[in-house]
Amino acid sequence: MKKGLHIRSRSATPTASSLDLPRTSSDAHSDSTQLPIPKADTIDTPGNSDIDSAPGVPTTLSTTHPSGTASIAWSGVKTLLAVLESSSDAFGPLKSAVGGFNKCINIYERAAKGRNDYNELRDKLDGLLQDLAGVKLLCTSIESELKNVEDKRGRSTGRRLAEAMDTQDEILECYRRIHGYLERVTLNANMNMLGAINDLSMESRLAKMSPAMSAVYDSAASTDLRRGNCAPGTRVQQIDFLLEWARDPKAGNTCWMNGMAGTGKTTIAYTVCAKLENTFELGASFFCSRVIPECRRVENIIPSIAYQLARFSLPFYCVLDKSLKSNRDAHTRTLKIQYQKLIVEPLMEVQESVPSDFIVVIDALDECENDNSLGEILDLLMLSAVALPIRFMISSRPESAIYRRMMGRVDEQGNRRLVLHNLNTEAVKSDIEAYMRHELDHIFLTDTQWSGILERCGVLFIYASTACRLIQQGDEMNTLDEAIKVIAGSELTSAHEDKNTIDELYSMILTAAFHQAKMSQANKHRMRELLETAICAIEPMNLESLAVVLRLKDAKQANALLHPLRSVLNVTNTGHVTTLHASFPDFMFSSSRSVDFYCVAARRHTALVECCLQIIDNIKPKFNICGLSSSFLSDNMVEDMDKRVDQGISHMLIYACRYWSTHLFLGEVQQQLVGVIQRFFTQRLLLWMEILNLTKRMRFGTGIIRDAGKWCQVSLA
Repeated sequence: MKKGLHIRSRSATPTASSLDLPRTSSDAHSDSTQLPIPKADTIDTPGNSDIDSAPGVPTTLSTTHPSGTASIAWSGVKTLLAVLESSSDAFGPLKSAVGGFNKCINIYERAAKGRNDYNELRDKLDGLLQDLAGVKLLCTSIESELKNVEDKRGRSTGRRLAEAMDTQDEILECYRRIHGYLERVTLNANMNMLGAINDLSMESRLAKMSPAMSAVYDSAASTDLRRGNCAPGTRVQQIDFLLEWARDPKAGNTCWMNGMAGTGKTTIAYTVCAKLENTFELGASFFCSRVIPECRRVENIIPSIAYQLARFSLPFYCVLDKSLKSNRDAHTRTLKIQYQKLIVEPLMEVQESVPSDFIVVIDALDECENDNSLGEILDLLMLSAVALPIRFMISSRPESAIYRRMMGRVDEQGNRRLVLHNLNTEAVKSDIEAYMRHELDHIFLTDTQWSGILERCGVLFIYASTACRLIQQGDEMNTLDEAIKVIAGSELTSAHEDKNTIDELYSMILTAAFHQAKMSQANKHRMRELLETAICAIEPMNLESLAVVLRLKDAKQANALLHPLRSVLNVTNTGHVTTLHASFPDFMFSSSRSVDFYCVAARRHTALVECCLQIIDNIKPKFNICGLSSSFLSDNMVEDMDKRVDQGISHMLIYACRYWSTHLFLGEVQQQLVGVIQRFFTQRLLLWMEILNLTKRMRFGTGIIRDAGKWCQVSLA
């Protein structure tokens, strides 16, 4: 073997010749037979029509070994181990798997002595080891299989292990599973070896699906949204339940984790994703969010999952590319066509080359827009007419659009359900205490204070999380006692009154923020406008943009006004302002729940559209905003184009051009806006188009004009 084995990572793109596999040595085998090689029409490898004649691909395997010792018969293992020992630590999973297999050889030999079916399978296995190439998922599966043997053996001898197993058939079955894994590894290697990938063209087709990368569980956006793992030692039973489902090959294709707002669904889902990824078992994730536009669109879910599966699995990558070549716009079609072309058809073709089902985690599905689309995607995921090697873990609130569909199916055919608000109350309270003590370990609280805080948190993690934020803010501002009093002033929680409980806490926080004795009425008004703008923004605005919208001095003033609201709003590292939890906008948009703090969304949207159009109207210069020297050069030929755009077009101007019609559509119908809209279409339309083009947002133009047209029809009726 001239080169080290190549192990494909999730983010890496394999190259056409990244593997060098050893040829089968003629002196190691007395007889030979043809090894099945993947067909060209199955893999669809451009430029490789004659696979059987490809150089360097092994074409023979031994069918018989002379009877003898294990060390003689298992030459493939010894050869492979020698190569792995000389390679870098990058091949740890493969080295560990083959090393474990080597330790068990003598055990297997003694247990199955004299069995012809064992000898036949051993020969096939050893031949495959000669061609072994590393794929992390498959190697982990082998390692898991071997761990079963190690667990049974303990410190016993090989003879005791054989006696402990029910029958010799169990040993043979173990062999067969490992044999299947290794066959799939070889298939992966041959696809790579034969030049199945044309990097540039495949990557281009994959990128054109426009996956929502912010929806990946551990994306950069997840940090801004304060997602993370469960605190150590918390939610252990729930996490184990979900992992058991994910790792049980006989389990159903769906697991639904549901719970009321604030029960910790997203944190549990994040932790499960992290654990599955650590063992190379996570195929894809999509964490929905109202805060990020691309993460709340149902039509982005399937293309994003397909993209991640392609990164996760080389065979899937190849067959998905074949589908994209013949269906270039599949990601823009109906959900049914998306699912068929991007998921079902590729999976049907590749199912023989994957070791186990792909596990896909979809979190907070209720935060997506359009209930009809939600119902449709659930029907597609749960009612596939064919058995596919993919399973879905879905988390959501028990909203009616989701609840009706899930309840009739989730307990069928091995599907599972985890209801977080129906768990043992004492166990949840214990987890909440562990979480809060972990978050507040640097702040001294008396036993009496701890007792009062925990009593009011009850079984709601969102209450505990919000209380932690309030206490941390109080500690930073030297107002810890005031923060404790706010929490102490809220009502005690009940396991089945989570909405009333969190409403009480939100009301107490806002009351404390807006009734500060030292704050002027003018600043209270500015803070109210800032709060309403933040929760009505279509996507998070940064501090500079908020300052422009509300005519504040600068971002520093906006940040200062936000300080009393830091328990319900979050300022990210990039300066963008977001809500901490979806339950807070729900509270603010309900007059019966928020009462004095009620936000009339339509009124705020109307104010925002006026502001957006005013910003566009005030642009100078009115043409060639980036000062380009020639109109004959395309944008990609201008050397410093990105720098010019950054300097000439502010974040708020980009927001205004992208979302003015969305605010118009969501706002009140007011006649005074007719003149403003008319001025835009007659005097600023070309400038607006120029900005969309320069910022690569022209694809949104049609939808923006369509929303404006709908508003005009209603207002002029």
